[in-house]
Parts: sequence; C-alpha cells; structure tokens
Amino acid sequence: MTDEKLDYDDQFWDSLLPNEVKTRCLDPKNIMARIHLVASLILYLAVPLKQLLHYLFSSANHRVLIAAGKFISRRDDQQIPFGPSDLYDLWYTRHPKCRYNLAELVIKPSARTIVLAESDRAISDPKLKIKLSDLTVDSVQHLLAPSGLEQRYRQHMPFFFDMLEVFAKSPNRYQKRKGSKRLVHEEELEDDSEQEDERGEEADDSPASESAGGSRFTRATVAIVFVISILLFIRNRATNILPLIIGLFLNVGGASFRVISTLNRLGASVSARTIDRIKVLLSEDAVARAKALFRSNRLFSIIFDNINVYVRKSEQRMDNQNTMIHATNIALLALPPEAEPAGEDLTPKLAMRGKRGEDRTGDCIRLTKEDHDHYEKAFTAIIAQMLCAYWPGRERWQNVKDMEKTVASMSPSIRPLKPHKTETFPMGIVDVNEGSKKGVIRVLEEILKMSSLSEDEFTKKVRVVKGDLGTVRLLRSARRDRADDVGPMEQLSYIQELSELFHWALNATHMLMRVHLGNAVQDPGSLSNHKDLLGRVWDVNKPNYAAAKALLRHSLIARLLHIALLESGKSRWSELYELKPDVKEIQRLASAISTKYATSVAGLVAKDKGDDVLAHACWFIRDTLTFVEFESAVSQGDAGRVLSIIKLWAYMFRGAGLYNYAREALELLSVWSKELPEELKVNLEMSWFVNRWGKPGRFIAADLYVEHLNRLIKHEYIAEGSGLTVENIKAKGSSCVEALDSISRATAQFFGIRDPYRRHKESKVTKDLQVLVAHLQNNRVHTLKAGREIRAQLGKQGKDLMRSGVYDVIALGHESLANGAWSDFLKETTYDPALGYPLEAGEEGDESALPLSDTAFDNQQNPLSYESAEALQDHMSGSGETLGLGGVGGGDDLYIGLPDDTYVDTQ
Repeated sequence: MTDEKLDYDDQFWDSLLPNEVKTRCLDPKNIMARIHLVASLILYLAVPLKQLLHYLFSSANHRVLIAAGKFISRRDDQQIPFGPSDLYDLWYTRHPKCRYNLAELVIKPSARTIVLAESDRAISDPKLKIKLSDLTVDSVQHLLAPSGLEQRYRQHMPFFFDMLEVFAKSPNRYQKRKGSKRLVHEEELEDDSEQEDERGEEADDSPASESAGGSRFTRATVAIVFVISILLFIRNRATNILPLIIGLFLNVGGASFRVISTLNRLGASVSARTIDRIKVLLSEDAVARAKALFRSNRLFSIIFDNINVYVRKSEQRMDNQNTMIHATNIALLALPPEAEPAGEDLTPKLAMRGKRGEDRTGDCIRLTKEDHDHYEKAFTAIIAQMLCAYWPGRERWQNVKDMEKTVASMSPSIRPLKPHKTETFPMGIVDVNEGSKKGVIRVLEEILKMSSLSEDEFTKKVRVVKGDLGTVRLLRSARRDRADDVGPMEQLSYIQELSELFHWALNATHMLMRVHLGNAVQDPGSLSNHKDLLGRVWDVNKPNYAAAKALLRHSLIARLLHIALLESGKSRWSELYELKPDVKEIQRLASAISTKYATSVAGLVAKDKGDDVLAHACWFIRDTLTFVEFESAVSQGDAGRVLSIIKLWAYMFRGAGLYNYAREALELLSVWSKELPEELKVNLEMSWFVNRWGKPGRFIAADLYVEHLNRLIKHEYIAEGSGLTVENIKAKGSSCVEALDSISRATAQFFGIRDPYRRHKESKVTKDLQVLVAHLQNNRVHTLKAGREIRAQLGKQGKDLMRSGVYDVIALGHESLANGAWSDFLKETTYDPALGYPLEAGEEGDESALPLSDTAFDNQQNPLSYESAEALQDHMSGSGETLGLGGVGGGDDLYIGLPDDTYVDTQ
C-alpha cells in the first residue's frame, strides 16, 4: 500500500501557528490545549465527525495509520483502558437516546458475525462429532464422556459462552435483597411478584464433579454447555456428542418413545431410531467381545440368572393377553491376573470326585479353636467400628478419621484378593427358562452356540458356572441323571458349579428374621417389637430385603450402643452424647461387649438363670454379627472369611429349619475340603467377587452384579409396552446394557446429581437409634432379670412343641448334625467311581417343629423381594465403605425401609 501524502504537512503548521500557540500546545503535559485547538478547528471548518473518523481509520497515510492503530490496540499487560471501549461507554451513558441504535446497528451485527464464526469453528471440530460406526463397548464410555465439553466450548465460542454466563450467573432479586456474595447458579425461578422465594427445596450449591478431568462445574456452567450443545445440534446434526449422551441417558432411564422424540425435536436428544441403531451396534460388539474371550487364553467364569419381564397388553383380546417373558441373562467375568491356569485342568478335578466320603467324622464342618478365635476378633472389630460410626456426638470428637482407620484395621483377614478392576462381558439374554433341568441344559447349549467353539473345545477345560442355589442344584441334578451318557458335554462333567454370595445373604436375612422376629408382646428385645416401635410397615406377604436388613442392622447398633451405655455406668442417651471416648476406650467396650453378650455361652447362662429376654438378645447379637462379618468379607473380597462364616451358617440354617441352604453349606465345605485341586480353589474364590472400580473394599457378589443387569434391562425396556419381545431385548441392548448404564452414570455425575436427602436420612436413623436405646433401657433388656420366660407359639398340630420361644440355632444345628445328618449327607451325595452318583435324596426337615410367627418368614422358601433399587444398592453411593457395607446389596447404612422414605437412585 502506497503512503498517502497529506495536503498540509508539519511545515505548514509551523509557519501558520503563532509561537505562543505552539509553545502551549506542544507541551507534553498540556494535552487539553491540543485537544481544544483541534476541536476549535473542526468546528471552524465544520468538518463532519463521521467523515473525519472514517478517514482516520481508513487513511493510507502512514502517520495517520500509526495513530489510529495506537487507539485500537491494547496489550494484556497494560493497565490503560481500551480506547474504543471508553468511546462506546461515553456514547451509551451520555447519549441515552442512541442506545437503541447502538444495539441494533453496532452490537447485533457484530455479535451475529462473531457467533456465526464461533459456531462454524465448533461444528467443524471432529471431537464434537460421534460416528455411530466408531462406537464399541470398549470405546463408548470414552467417546461419549461429557468431560471436556466446557473447555472445548470456551475455546471455540468464547464470546457466546461469556454472554450466556452473564445471563445465567447474575444475581436475581432475591439474592440482591439478601446480599448474597456468590454468583447465582442454583437459584429457583422467581415469581413475578415481589414475594420472597418459598425455597421449599434447598438449592444445591455444590458444584458437579467431573470425574474424568477433576473439573468442578457449577449448575449454571452445565446448563450453558447443554444450551450450546442443543444449538449446535440444531444447526448441524453431525455435532451430536451431548444429544447422543442425553438420548442414551433417557433411554437407559426408561423414557418412552414420545419423550425422546419430543426432546429430539427440541434438539436436546438424538432420535429414538438413532438410539436403537446404537444399541444394535453395541449389542453385536458385546457378543463379539464374549466370543473373543472364549477364543483367548484368559481365565473367566460363567454366570447366568433367570429374568422375568411382565408384558402388559393395552388392548387385550383372546390372542393378545398379558404375558410374562421367562428368559435367562448370561455374563462372562474375567478372573484377575493372579488366577491359576492349572485350575482349568479337568483331569485332577475328576480324579477327586467322591473324596468327601473320606471325611466320616465331619472334620470340614467342625468348629475349631482357630475358628472361635477368628470369630471373636471379627466380632470385636465390627462392634468397635459400629460404636465409632454411630456413637451420638461423634462429630465433636478429635481425630475421628484416625479412630475410624484404627478400628477398621482391627478386622482380621484370611485370603483377601488384591483390588483389581473386573472386566465383564455381558452376553445378553437367551429365550430359555432356566428353571428346570432341561432349562439349564438348554442354557449351556446356547452358551456353546454363542461361543463359536466346538463341543470338544468347550468341554476340555473346567468351566466355572455360577448362579443361585436353584441353578446350582439343577446343574447337579442334571449331572446326576446324565452320568451314563456319552461325552463330557452330555455328562456335564466339565462344569464346576458355584452357589453365589448375594443369594447366601438373602437367605441368611430370611434365617435371621425367622429366628429373631419373636413375639412383640412377650419380648421387648424382639425384632417384631422394634419394628412396631419404629413404625416400619411392610407387606407381610412379600417383605423387602433392604427393609429387613435395615431393621436387623439398626436393632444391632442400638443394642451395642445400649450395652456401651451400661458399661460406661450411664443410663441416658444424653449422657452417651456427652461422652468422648478415645480409640482405646472404644476397643475396650467392643471387647467387653463381644465377650459378655456375643457368645453362645452368654445366652445359655442367661437362659439357665430364667431370663429368656436377655438370652434372646445375646443370641441375636451373635447371629447378626455373623451376617455383618459376611458382608464385610464380601466387600473386602476375602473368600477365607466368607467360608468361615458359611461354616457357622451350616449349623444356623439347619437349626432354623432352612434345610436347602443348610445342605448347600455342607456341599460347599465338603467340596472345598476334599474335592478341589488347589489351583481350582483359587479360581473359584476369585469367581465369587466383582470389583468394578479396582479399589479396596469395593468388591460385590458376582450374582449381585447380574441382578443389576437384570434390573437395568427391565427398567430400560419397560417403556417398550406391548411391543416388547425377547428378540427386541436381545437385539437392542441386553448385552450392552452395562456400557449404557456407565454412560448414564457419567451423565448424572456431569450434571451434579447426588442424594440431597442423605442429611435428612442421617437424622432419621439417629432418632430411631435413640428411641431403641431408650426402649432397651426402660425394659432392662441387657440386664439379667430372672423369671422373664418367652413361650413358643403353637405348632401346626396344635401342640406346644418347644418349651421356650427362644432357642440357640447353632446348638440345634449341631445337635442335628451330630445325630446323623452329616452321615446322611455323605450317603446321599458321595460319588462312587464304580457306581456313579447315589439316588437323589428328597427334601429333608419338618418345619412344624419350630416356633411360628404367623408371617411369611415361617415359609421354607425365602419370601424376601429384592427387585427394588434399595435392595440392589451397593458401593455406588460411596456410603458405608469403612463399615464393610455394600458387598451384598440391601441399601446403604442410612436406609430405613419406610414406604415414605424418599430414595434417590444415583445408579
């Protein structure tokens, strides 16, 4: 560009201006003199300001160009204001009549240009576009993670993002009146009236944590990201990352076609058809992953469970009735790297069949001194942990975190697994009802077909097959019937079945409720009495697992706190609140409670002295501690501790008259003792657990993981209505539902979803414990008082079959095993290499010989339901990990099982 010459140069002005004027105007400190001179010349010559300014910023003269450049330039490190900004502020503040034109003719056109350029950059970013063909089960969680969206939007669209932040974060009238010092990002919508907000629900001011990058987003920031994503998706359907995430989130949550289609029209979600395509692609990839696992050298176990889905027809006809889908859900679970490859060798396993017959005296179930020492240490540790966790006023203690760590370290360990993130391979459902011997055989055939292996390849290794007790018993029964068939596939000799731990916990809860529900009128320490006292109302025909477990747990905690009160020489809850025990005092109290109140001898002494109430209380504490220890063992992935409790439960189930699991305990212990190679034992113990996070204390039972999959499938497909079929479930998500759920969890976390009722639930539990402690104190439940006899209810024959309504289930179980039950078990189950398996035995036991409660717990079959979110809740809430909670589901430490207890499903 050529340098334009001015008509009037410096020499002209030197000759024209008087010396007095030059001296005054050329003084660097007298800038106003120069301004006045130029202003007077402009007025004298009547120069239009528009033309003057236009010339100054469009001139080709080098000196003019430099001067204009200085006016419109500014470095970030300079403190001087930006010239055009000052000029605009003067126009806006001193000339209010021009504000409309400034906005319409200056701001809006510039903003449109900026926003268009920014959106062009955003829709061209490949990181904001997801191709459906790129989605696999392994990549979907990474590709569809909402992390990084805020940073990317700020990078591409800084102007538009800032404008939305001003809109979303500026204080409203309520906060201006209250003098809020923070920006608004959680405020409720304000009414047009000047009334204060009712604020019935407290605003959630906590930022949403972004797990991937560690960022912390306010509610306003998340809303801005959502708005920008909608607008980008409307402009360019390929810029689809957040609408794709939202669509899957809604689908996993059970949203209907109408809801998703409506949000698709608004730009908030992809279409229902796109979601179906994604689920089909992911399902095919999930099955391919499972096939690849069969072909690999990696060790894994197989688990399957029945899934029943009710299909309700909106318009019923003779050929269109309500139906129930009975299918089977299958998953493969990879074992940790420490698994033993030699455990797959079938030859030593087959060679050890029938070895249980050598244990004529029942050594594998005999409780040894080592067992008793372990129980004492475990129970003392649990009591110390509960006292530390639930002592009233603990928030005032010093170093409470250190105390928690100290009492947590008291728990003994036997064979804990190293924390390792379990790799899971859901295979989806098959259209087979596994509730019969023929059904389980068909399931195995379906697994063979899906594996793409030949029969020889499939059966030449030990296949660990897991399930609930019904599945395991059907597998054993089918193998017994097929012992003379040709080939391992028909004989089922390659299978090593394993009963799973969540169902053990379910049935242990049934056993504890059956034994300790008691009589509310006669026994102030009975669970029935505590249930009524706390107003916990259940469906008597179908009680809930989480509610029953909560009652057991809270009754136990209240008893421990009450005994601690007595041991401290106090008598009121308020006095317990005032105490500030140190860790040594907690340990002393725990040891005293364990020794005086949590043993068989303590209950027997009380009963011999005529106090059935105290005897029942002691046996309840002991029995319930076994369940807490079992749950803690599962959470820690310690199979040694699990087997130790199952040995004790072998007596307790039998004494309670629940013979199915009593027999299974004997089966499990005899197999572990005599009929498994060491390498296979290692693999079986690993197969019991799933750790989805790879963190200590975060193990869960493998069958609880499958129950999660079942619930997700039901919850997701309930919106399908009358069109739901097995084929739809298989093709569109049953095998990839875990990946979809992970996306759903990440999305909920991104939006800051948490449980806002936790503090409210803490208050409820504290009040319940206070009521129970006062009740125990008023009735002197833990103080010896002769003459408190509890009579049993009548049996079915109308006779008083037991002198007392209180009994020691361990003693009853031991008596039964000593009187021939163990010998009968060996006779009915021991394999003979020459004769094969013995004839299948019938059901054993006579439940009429037990005290009755006239409730569903009198039944041999477990009445507890477990399909609710609370019943299947595990470590996902992050609650109770230091207490060993979560390994067998049943809700967190604050769930109380009331129908009106609001529960937020954070899963």
